[in-house]
Amino acid sequence: PTIPDNKGIFLKTTWRLHPEICHFISDVVYEGKLLPHTDNLKRKLLLNEGHDSALKEFGIKFLPIDHDGCSQSCEEEAKRIADIYNNLMKQKYINEDGKINQITSEDILIVAPYNQQVNLLKSKLPSPVMSL
Repeated sequence: PTIPDNKGIFLKTTWRLHPEICHFISDVVYEGKLLPHTDNLKRKLLLNEGHDSALKEFGIKFLPIDHDGCSQSCEEEAKRIADIYNNLMKQKYINEDGKINQITSEDILIVAPYNQQVNLLKSKLPSPVMSL
């Protein structure tokens, strides 16, 4: 549950998440209480022809990867992430001010739950890539 009103302050507006992402996070983590600022609706990817099928203008997409026996690192996942990353670097996006920008490594954060997978990703991706 979110923090009770008598125990602290819950900041209900996010200035970062597009509504398509915010609604999912809000429902799953914040009891539906987190709301996107209206400016966030303007943010989206501008996908060029031939973009990777994993990419969409906004939102969350689940990509299952077939692999077997991988517990703390997965070569197949790392390769797929590298493919997506490389294709994403060819795309542009619109920010909350309506300005079109080229995507750079500064715009991407890759999160992995295990140190072995983080290290594998670092070996597959160009530097610098932020990872957790």
